[in-house]
Amino acid sequence: MPGHATIYNCSITLGLAPATVQKYARDGRIPFDLTPGGHRRFDVEEVRAALSSAHAEVPSMETTAEDGRPRATAVVLTALGLEYDAVRARLESWEDLRSSGGTRFEVGEFEGAHVDWHVCVAEIGPGNEDAAVETDRAISEFDPDVILFVGVAGGFKDDLKHGDVVVEKVYSYAGGKAAEEFYPRPEAFSTLRSLGQLVETVRRGRWLVADDTGEFPDQPDVQFKPIAAGPNVITSKRSEVAERIKRHYNDTVAVDMESAGMYRVAQRYAGLPALAVRGISDLLDDKTAEADADRQPKAAWHAAAFAFALLDAMDPDDLKLRPAATALASRTETQLGALLAKLPPNVVAELERARTDSVEDATALIRRLARDDAPPAQLVARLLTEQPEWLVRSNSSLLVGSTPRNVPLCVPLEVTLVATNSPSASWARSPPWRTSEAGPRRRRC
Repeated sequence: MPGHATIYNCSITLGLAPATVQKYARDGRIPFDLTPGGHRRFDVEEVRAALSSAHAEVPSMETTAEDGRPRATAVVLTALGLEYDAVRARLESWEDLRSSGGTRFEVGEFEGAHVDWHVCVAEIGPGNEDAAVETDRAISEFDPDVILFVGVAGGFKDDLKHGDVVVEKVYSYAGGKAAEEFYPRPEAFSTLRSLGQLVETVRRGRWLVADDTGEFPDQPDVQFKPIAAGPNVITSKRSEVAERIKRHYNDTVAVDMESAGMYRVAQRYAGLPALAVRGISDLLDDKTAEADADRQPKAAWHAAAFAFALLDAMDPDDLKLRPAATALASRTETQLGALLAKLPPNVVAELERARTDSVEDATALIRRLARDDAPPAQLVARLLTEQPEWLVRSNSSLLVGSTPRNVPLCVPLEVTLVATNSPSASWARSPPWRTSEAGPRRRRC
């Protein structure tokens, strides 16, 4: 609903940083309503009008805010509720958000020493497969600067203690060939060197803050060593799975069930910085339901504390880990919500659907349309009359037709209805896909 946009949705539509929208609301520069739960909701057009009338200088999501501090986005995934609670406790001014894939996130703010963080946290359940799916959705939804998986793990080495933290590269131990014996096919995901150096720097200092009494608790050890991730809950170091890990991944110090899925997807996004931060809740042989209830909250708290110590210590140079070309592409994608508002919603939706057939070509076309300064009617007309061959061949039948002029035979009726109710859009008054009576007739969809 137009009058019920969240901070995040409002920021995407206007091309602002979420923290900037929050600051403008706090300073009284833009109007908002409060929900019964105390969350801000915005009418995007009212906000746009307020900014225009005040001649406000509006920074983009890629510039620093008025106070000169850089802004950045972190996605933090968790598997269990107690892990989620440990992360959420460190956020301020959070609000609920449902991603386009249906996953519920809470989005809050965290003020680091050098960067103001917009943190998106979700509880996604156990398993590498779910972790991979949710990582992909989160990256597409939020375009983060870094992604973390924060939670508990089982200790695999005798020198670990309950509550210690493990951070480093991840092995996926499940893959292999099962013949008369099992032949593993190792898969390893390394941590970016710069991120690894940040871990080494932070762990040497005081990162576990004082408790409510002002006392500093004993700080657990942080080991920068490998984690093995797979589908099994391992409760014995003498189990067949544990023995396999010892034989083929013998530098492993901890085991979990999600980190490999996150790393696999993050590395496909041209090296998006990713890190698994795990607190040791058991040493495998001592894992019981009663022990988990006692130890897991503390282990999750330590993992969350170290993860936010990393965010606190990150400076702008640490956020330049991704290749420049990828960063440029991300900036363009981030602003699509505002720039493509000139097109009918269903046209944009069909272009997005076409990306499943020709990802690179469709993305290039969307970016070109987003940068085009032509009036909306010309944009749609150009899209329909200058369709590239890959779009003609795609499954996006709502855009593609078979007439000589490439005028589509099937256009959703609701597009026309939406347009009629949007007097500010020029395509509302003269939809370019309408044809003369002598021309081809549209079929109903």
